[in-house]
Amino acid sequence: MSVYIIPFFILFVFIFAFFKKVDAYKSFSSGAADALKLILDILPLLATIFIAIQIFTASGLLDIFSVMLSPIFEFFGIPRELSTFIIIKPFSGNGSLVLFNEIVETFGADSYITKTASVIAGSSETIFYTSALYFSKTKIKNLGFALPIAVLTTFFASVLAAFVCRFI
Repeated sequence: MSVYIIPFFILFVFIFAFFKKVDAYKSFSSGAADALKLILDILPLLATIFIAIQIFTASGLLDIFSVMLSPIFEFFGIPRELSTFIIIKPFSGNGSLVLFNEIVETFGADSYITKTASVIAGSSETIFYTSALYFSKTKIKNLGFALPIAVLTTFFASVLAAFVCRFI
């Protein structure tokens, strides 16, 4: 049944366009052209973010921040072992997945640390990547409180995840 969902959806779009008297091919090609322009606009931003993350990790700054912030994380109930994961998550989804895999391999799938990392991974976003993408296309130059609030919210979500996972 699920094999037919996409063809059914495409057929539905063409039927809907026919009844609305919209040239589906022209609309599709126009949308594809706009998408290519969007990709070309965003590509330099993505490259910058990925390079910055690699420099941050390769230079050892990630490890330094992890050591510096782990006592603060522990004070709020977050295990010390998750400090690197929590620091990289707002920057890189792929990087945090690699760290998550290492956490699972090191501590086992049913450990408190892995459960906490799972909840954190599922309840947080790559803030800086998403912000760079959205704010670049909306022409908003003054981020104001958006980034600090997003980082603070992610931190408190991590604290809540660590608290809740103590009981499961």
